[in-house]
Amino acid sequence: MPEVPEVPGTLYVGVDVGTSLVKAAAFDASGREVAVESRPVALDVREGRVEQDMDEVYAAVVDVLATLTASVPGPDGSAAVELAGLTGQGDGVWLVDARGQPVRPAISWMDGRAHALLDEWMASGVFTAVYRRTGSAMFPGCPGPVLAWLDHRVNPARPPRGVPARRIPPRHRARGLRGRLRGVRAALRARRRRGRDRLPGPGGPGEGGRRVPGPTDDRGLIVSEHSCC
Repeated sequence: MPEVPEVPGTLYVGVDVGTSLVKAAAFDASGREVAVESRPVALDVREGRVEQDMDEVYAAVVDVLATLTASVPGPDGSAAVELAGLTGQGDGVWLVDARGQPVRPAISWMDGRAHALLDEWMASGVFTAVYRRTGSAMFPGCPGPVLAWLDHRVNPARPPRGVPARRIPPRHRARGLRGRLRGVRAALRARRRRGRDRLPGPGGPGEGGRRVPGPTDDRGLIVSEHSCC
C-alpha cells in the first residue's frame, strides 16, 4: 500500500450529506485534495413513501469524518481541521424534538404521500398564491405539503390549511418520485389551460411563457424573480 503523505498545517473539510451517500473531502492550505471518504445511507421506499433513519445518517457523517481525518495525519500524528463546511439534500421534512433527537424517520424530498393534497392546492389556487409570494414552485416532497399532510393525519377532522373541507379527497395517494414529476407537469398544463401566468422554462423568461412575478415589497414592487424546486 502507498504511504500516506504527511500534510503540514491545517485541513479544510467539506461534507455532503446526500440522498443515498454521505461524502467528505479534505484539502490542504493550497487547495490540494488530500483525502476523500464516503458511506452509503439507506432509503426506505414503500408504496410511494420514501424515508430515512436519521440516526443512521448521523452515524455515517461521524464515521466518514473520523476516517477522513485519520487518513491524513499531520507532523504530530493528528489532523488539525481549520474549517469544515456542511451541505445536505434539500427539502423533505426532518423532525426533531427540543433536544435535537428524531421524533420519526426523515421524510425524503422524493416522498410522494402529499401528491393528492398538492393537486388540491393547485385546483384551489394555493399553489399559485405561494408561488407569487415566495417564487418557489412546490412539489409533493417539499416541506409545505408534507407538513400539511402530517398535520391532517394527526388532526383528521381539520382539513389541511388552504384547502376547503369539501375538496379533501377520501384518501391521500402516495406516488413517489414519478408523482413529483407528474405534479409539476400538471401544474404547467393547468396554467396553460386557464390562460394564467406560466412558470418559466429552463432557459428563463424566453422559454415556457411569461414569468410569474416574484415577491413584492411594501410598495408593490417586485423584489426578485426566480423559481426553484
